[in-house]
Amino acid sequence: MKKTWILLLLISNLLSASCEKENNVVDNDFKNEFTISSGEDWSFPTWVKPKYESGLGYMGEFSSNPKIKHAGTTLTWAMLNPSEGVYDFSELEKWLKKAEEADGMILFRLKASVLDRKSPWEGTDGSFIPPWVVEKHQPKTFYTRKEDNGNYLLYAAPWDSGVQNEFKKFVEEFGKREYFANKHFLAIYLHAMSRSYGEEFFISEEFTPQLLEAGLEADLLMKCFKDRMDWWSEAAGKYSHKLAWVGAGSIQGFDYPKEELDRYADQNGFGRRGGFIENYFYEPVVPPVAGQKYVNGYVINDWGHFFHDGRIFGDESEETDEFGVASDEEIRFMQQSIFYQAARVGINFLWVSEKNISLAPKVADWYCMVAGKGPTESPDASCWLREAYVRSIYGDKKIRTWKNFERLLMQRDMEGAKTLPVEKYNLNGDNNKGKKDPSRMYEYSARRTDTANGQTKMIFILNDEFEQSLKGNSQIKITYLDNTSSEWNLLVSTKNGTSKFGTIKGKNDGKWKTITFSVEDKINKGSLGNGASFIIDVKNRKDLTVKHARVIRMV
Repeated sequence: MKKTWILLLLISNLLSASCEKENNVVDNDFKNEFTISSGEDWSFPTWVKPKYESGLGYMGEFSSNPKIKHAGTTLTWAMLNPSEGVYDFSELEKWLKKAEEADGMILFRLKASVLDRKSPWEGTDGSFIPPWVVEKHQPKTFYTRKEDNGNYLLYAAPWDSGVQNEFKKFVEEFGKREYFANKHFLAIYLHAMSRSYGEEFFISEEFTPQLLEAGLEADLLMKCFKDRMDWWSEAAGKYSHKLAWVGAGSIQGFDYPKEELDRYADQNGFGRRGGFIENYFYEPVVPPVAGQKYVNGYVINDWGHFFHDGRIFGDESEETDEFGVASDEEIRFMQQSIFYQAARVGINFLWVSEKNISLAPKVADWYCMVAGKGPTESPDASCWLREAYVRSIYGDKKIRTWKNFERLLMQRDMEGAKTLPVEKYNLNGDNNKGKKDPSRMYEYSARRTDTANGQTKMIFILNDEFEQSLKGNSQIKITYLDNTSSEWNLLVSTKNGTSKFGTIKGKNDGKWKTITFSVEDKINKGSLGNGASFIIDVKNRKDLTVKHARVIRMV
C-alpha cells in the first residue's frame, strides 16, 4: 500500500509539472540565432519606405541628396499682391512645378508685415507688406531690431484695420486658387512679428514701447491673429493641416494670453512650426508639447494627441554654429540627438542643411523612415538609453533628470534592474545653454547594469499599440559597448511564452557593437512580469553597457 501511495504521489507531481509547463509555456531552450556587427545599426528591411508627406527639406532649392525630398522657399504678400486687386502667384506656381518634377513637396514661408529691413543676406531685403497697402492706409510702424552694424527690422502694425481688410482679400484670393489641394503643397507658415528675420513671434523689451505707441493692445492683438487664422482656415478648407502656426511668443513687458492664441490655432486644425531644434531640449519639443508628460525621470509621449493626426508638425535643424567648441565626436552626438529628438516627439518635417546630415547620416536616414508614422505604422520602436539634467520642461526652470529618448520603446528602472548612466559628454557650447542645469552641462549617452549591487537586468517595455500591431516575426537590435567579459541572455515575452537567446559573451575589446536577434514568435507581454516585453539578463558580475535598443517589424 505504501509503495502504491508513493507511486501515485510521483505521478501527481509529474502531472502538476506538466500542467505548469503547458500553462506558462516558458521553458523553450536557449537559442543562438543572433548576429553581431560593428558599430550602431540603424537599418531597416528593404520594404520600409519614407512617408511621402514627411521627412527632410532643404531651403531654397530641391537637393540632389536623395535623403532630402522636400524644399522650402519664402514668399511675401508684396510679391503675390503687387497692386490693389492684382494678384501674381507665378512664383508659387513655379515652385509647385519644381516640386512635381522632383516628386517632392514644397513648404512656403509667407512673410507679410515687414515694411523695410536690412539683414545679413543680400537680395532678401525690402518690403514684405505691399507698399500700396501702406500708402493707402498709413498704418503705424515700429522697429523690432536695430543693430550697430546697420541691420534693422521695421514693421507696419498688422492690427491696423485697413491692413487687416486688405490681408483678408488676399487670403480669400489665395483660397480660390485651390493650391492647398495640390499634393506637392506641403504647408504654409502663418507668421507674426519678431526681432528675428523670419517674422516669428518674439519682441525684446527694448522695442515693446514702440509697439505700444503703434496702438498695441491685448484684445487688438488677439483679434488680429484670430481673424487671420479664421481666414486661412476658410481658405484651406479640409486642408487646414497644411497651415503652420509659428506659435505665440513673448512680447517682453507686455501681457497677453499666449496660450489662448495657440489653442485657437490648434482648434482650427493648424499645425505647428518650431525653429531651433539645434537646442534639442527647447520648449517646442519638451512637455507639455504634443501631450507629453514627465513622470519619475521619464518623458512619456501621447501618440493619440492631435499633433499626430497628420497636420504639419515641423522644426528646423540647419545650423551648426550652436554646437560651440566641441570635438567631432561630441558634435556627432548632438546632431544625432537632434534627429532622434525630432522623431521621438513626433515631428514630421525638418528643414535641414547638407552639413547637418553629413554629421549624422545614418540617424538622418532612420528619421526619414519613421517620420510621420505612429504606433501602428512605424517600422520600429526604439530607445536611446541616456541621461541629462534639464530645466526647460514645462517652462518652470525646475531642474529635472531626463532619462532616455524613447520612441515607442521604454526602458524602466525597477528593483533588480536599476541602471546607471555612463559614457559622459561634456557639452559646454551654446547648444542647450540655459535649457539645462548650469552646474551639469554634460549628458550621458548610455546606461549600464549595476551587478555589484544586485541590479543585473535591463527591462524594456513596448508601446501597447505598437506591440499589438506586430503581425509576426520581428528583430531586436541591441547596441552595446563590449568593454567587459559580461555574459548575458535576452529573454523575450511572446505569444507562446518566453523566447530565450544566449549566452552572449563579451570580448572586452572596447568596441561598440550591435547584436541582432530574430524573434520568430509574436512579441506579447505577459510571461516575464513587470509588463516587460523583453529583458537583458546578465549572468555574471561583469556589467553590460547599452546605448540603443530597437524592435523592428519584419512583416
